[in-house]
Amino acid sequence: MKSEKILVVDDTEELREALVEFIREEGYEVSGAENGIKALDVLKDRHIDVVLSDIHMPEMDGYKLTKKIKSEYSKTGVIVMTAYTSIYSEGDIRKIGADEFITKPFSFTEVIEKIERVIFMMKSLKPRK
Repeated sequence: MKSEKILVVDDTEELREALVEFIREEGYEVSGAENGIKALDVLKDRHIDVVLSDIHMPEMDGYKLTKKIKSEYSKTGVIVMTAYTSIYSEGDIRKIGADEFITKPFSFTEVIEKIERVIFMMKSLKPRK
């Protein structure tokens, strides 16, 4: 079992549950939330290493969630998912602090590769003891 904790945030229940299950099978501790507000509740309660968030969601979208995470939880990596590449470019998403960007549809293997890349990047940014 890997020690990193992943949070999947997507308002589409089927996709969220499928991602949670797949990421769990890869050995990570993983949970899900249906929007940005619920995700922030999870982040308040426990440390999360990587948030994998959809950009387009009700109540609080992934754009606002990413900005909030990067301002309040700087040790948490963020991967943003979107099917709306005509609205949100990778450059726009990176400007708000996202560490990675993934376009829907995607393969689950691609998701794991992005998670591992962000975990590596976040570990390399942490100060040494």
